[in-house]
Amino acid sequence: MEDDGLSKVLPVLNPCEFPRYKVMKSREFKMDQRDFARELIFRCGGWWLLALSVVAVAGLVAGITVDIGWFIIGLMVFFIVTPLALAFLYYFYGLRKEFYVNTVPHRIIVDEEGITTVMRLSDPEDAGNPAEEDGDERPVRERKEFFSYSMMKDCLPGHGAFIVTFKKSSKGFIWFPITAFGAPDNVEFALDLIYNAILPPYVNPES
Repeated sequence: MEDDGLSKVLPVLNPCEFPRYKVMKSREFKMDQRDFARELIFRCGGWWLLALSVVAVAGLVAGITVDIGWFIIGLMVFFIVTPLALAFLYYFYGLRKEFYVNTVPHRIIVDEEGITTVMRLSDPEDAGNPAEEDGDERPVRERKEFFSYSMMKDCLPGHGAFIVTFKKSSKGFIWFPITAFGAPDNVEFALDLIYNAILPPYVNPES
């Protein structure tokens, strides 16, 4: 079985432990576009696309066995309706801040209040202010988005990453790799902060 690194982190997690650090800051990263598209479809449009796929396949089969008109309907569903549904999915959900923060280079700051994403909107050479003659670096444009723990539902392990899911009203998520905070201990500290905030306190039934 492939070891994606989670085994070094998960066994030491304990939502009952008090966080050892008040603030944890990650390095810069971003989510792969294919992984983002898969997560977006899974969370917001899985059943719709499954239904459209079934209709398209049924139309193609019926067009071969019953009438050519059904074949045309199946093609229309596959080549017209499905792409439109995907476009709607992207513009209605994918452009919300709870989603698009994952697709741009950014850092996350985890503290006792919530998670802040610091998005890099430009490279230094693309910034508006010209470099000074003495060699000063040009400023990098950044944008911050704060997400309170009250918006969050759970923190789930994935393939080499963790996904903090949002409640049903937004369906959004925050993705970060297990290497985002450097050493495995740092990931544990960040997860301590998250788990203590969004999960109910554990009560020992034997106490």
